[in-house]
Amino acid sequence: MRFNEFNQALKEYENPADAKEKIIATVSGLEADSEEDAKIIDRIYRIISSDDISSKLKSAFSATTQDDPFKLDTFIKTISQSIFNSEVNYKNLNNFLDKLEADKAVNLSAFSKPGAGSLDAIFNGDNTAVNVFTSLQNLGSGKKQKGPGEYALALMSSNITLLQQEGDLNVKGAGKIEVKAETTSGGGRLGEGGPSNKVAKEFWGKLPSIAAHQGKGLGLSNFVTYLSRDLPLNDAEKRKTRQDMLTNWYSQIFSNPKPIVEALMQDDPVKAELDYGKANFELYKESYGWDVLFVINFPQGKYAVCRTGDDFAALRQSRQFGSFSISVIPSSARPSEVFAQISMTKSKT
Repeated sequence: MRFNEFNQALKEYENPADAKEKIIATVSGLEADSEEDAKIIDRIYRIISSDDISSKLKSAFSATTQDDPFKLDTFIKTISQSIFNSEVNYKNLNNFLDKLEADKAVNLSAFSKPGAGSLDAIFNGDNTAVNVFTSLQNLGSGKKQKGPGEYALALMSSNITLLQQEGDLNVKGAGKIEVKAETTSGGGRLGEGGPSNKVAKEFWGKLPSIAAHQGKGLGLSNFVTYLSRDLPLNDAEKRKTRQDMLTNWYSQIFSNPKPIVEALMQDDPVKAELDYGKANFELYKESYGWDVLFVINFPQGKYAVCRTGDDFAALRQSRQFGSFSISVIPSSARPSEVFAQISMTKSKT
């Protein structure tokens, strides 16, 4: 258990009236409409105040300013209230708290197995744990460049720790985890930055078919079609020109452009997208040093795990991931469109 004094804490209350008064006094400021509510809130508060969880909170949120001082106790109360409000059934909530105390709320093996699943699989089928996780999804979002769900996972297991580099979380048995979360739609892209629309148009506008169809931007599928017209692979000289142009262009975007170039040295747009996404995944993973990509989709209640580029492509082929939405000529607003987008679909797992 995370702390041994919990059971003793409940036994110290002998008179129900005194119990309610003492509990509410302990967690002053929390909402409790009944003695039963108060006891549940007090239990939550004590668990969140345990050394493991409170130390994570203090480390993550203790940076303050003169105008915005950090108060750990106040923050713990806020989290306690959120957990309490996430489940209306006392029995279910107590069962979840039993698992949280015993450090068995999270199924660590879920982070190691490639594929997609429902969120309850992360929490051993406990829907209350899913509700708690969802209620805490924005906890710490934006703090130290952390995204939705990351702090919540770290708080729900002592075997999950926050990282400042080479990924977002370290999960025992799975390794360093990069988390991409969707709270509305779109879980980010496999890269940052990218070329401007103007620069991309100037470079690729030298080819007539692309110049005639580039519009506000040009997606990968249409790009492959038009590239094949201007620089067909069955013409040796034009094939070399195609490879040289692709190498020149993508050496400005990726540290190793070779696998990206290979993906575009073919005329099948569907396979080109898959191969590009696969290569993009491996290059992104290599550049940051994490082991596993863990994608969370809160609206759909789903997650996905990828260890390799093949895993990433397989999720696209099984329609768990939507289109990678890659552009060779990105729009003016989103230079990062040259990197594969992560977006889970509504398909059942």
